[in-house]
Amino acid sequence: MITTTYPEYINEVAEHLGRLRNESNSKLKENNPRYKRGDLDLYVDVLGIKGELIVSNYLHNKNINHKLNTLLDDKPVCDWDIKIENKTYDVKSLGYKRQNLLVNEEAHKKKKMDYYAFVMPFDKNKAYIWKYSYKQVCDWEVKFFGYTNAYCKKVSYE
Repeated sequence: MITTTYPEYINEVAEHLGRLRNESNSKLKENNPRYKRGDLDLYVDVLGIKGELIVSNYLHNKNINHKLNTLLDDKPVCDWDIKIENKTYDVKSLGYKRQNLLVNEEAHKKKKMDYYAFVMPFDKNKAYIWKYSYKQVCDWEVKFFGYTNAYCKKVSYE
C-alpha cells in the first residue's frame, strides 16, 4: 500500500464527469437492472472516475509512462482503465473506511486484467493505493456482497 496526495481539481473533474457518466449509463441501467445501485449510482460513478484520475496523477508524478483509457463515452467502457507498457490495470475505487477490497467474480473471470489498483480517497486530497495481480486476486475468498459474488480481501494499512 502506498499513500499519495492529489490536486483539488481531481475532485471537481470527477464530480462533473461522474454526473455525465451517470446520465450516459442510465439507459443501460434501465435495460439491465443488475447494474443499478439505487441511490448509490451517482456516488459510484463519481468515485470510480476519481480513483482512475488519482492513479493516473500518481503515475504521472512518478514519471511512469501510462495510458488512461476513455473516462466518458456514449457506452460503458468495459476494458482496462490504465495501461503501463503492455500491462493492463482495472482501477477499483472504494469509500473511506470500507473494510474489504472487492472484485466482481464474473468480471474478473471475463476481463482478465494483469493488475488491479484499489484506491481509497481519504482526508483532504489524500488516497491509499493497493496493487494486486490477477493471480493474487484468484486466491481471495469469494463472498456474496449485496448484488453479486466478489473476490474479497480485508483492507490492510500495512
